[in-house]
Amino acid sequence: MVGLDINLLPRKGARELTTQKWLGRLRKGSFIFLGIYALLLLIVFGGRFFLNQTKSDLENQEQQARVAVDALAEVESQHVLVKQKLQGSSRVLAGRKSWYSLLADVIGFIPDRLAVSEISLTREGDFQITVETERLQELAIMLNALLVIGLERDFVTDVSFQRVEKSSNGTYGFTLVFKT
Repeated sequence: MVGLDINLLPRKGARELTTQKWLGRLRKGSFIFLGIYALLLLIVFGGRFFLNQTKSDLENQEQQARVAVDALAEVESQHVLVKQKLQGSSRVLAGRKSWYSLLADVIGFIPDRLAVSEISLTREGDFQITVETERLQELAIMLNALLVIGLERDFVTDVSFQRVEKSSNGTYGFTLVFKT
């Protein structure tokens, strides 16, 4: 008889079963590891995307805040300018009554032969009157009257000639400055 060999516990098969078990476990572990790795990558890249988006939003908000600050600076400078103009207007309006009454008196003291060609107000608060006459005596009469008015009211402190001309037709042209 030929020798028949029966192996009740096959060593080769047991090894294959043990190797397959380990390979299966290794595959499961690899899948779990890859899943965890993929999840970590997703968290890292998602967090980075979120941080980049947040950074972009904050930069946009900063730019908007800078524009708002610049606009407020412009509004503030306009406010200061308007405030200065209002203060100047208030000073002019405060002296308005005096100017009106003084101008009314000036016009009342102009002799018939004296022609007024211009009345203006300077930036310093003084007023100028330009007159023409053929006779210097009429100008002297008007100046005396105006000085009396100015001194009585303590409004005019000085009257000076800015321009004196004699034209070819014999008339004199004067510009008087009344200092207030």
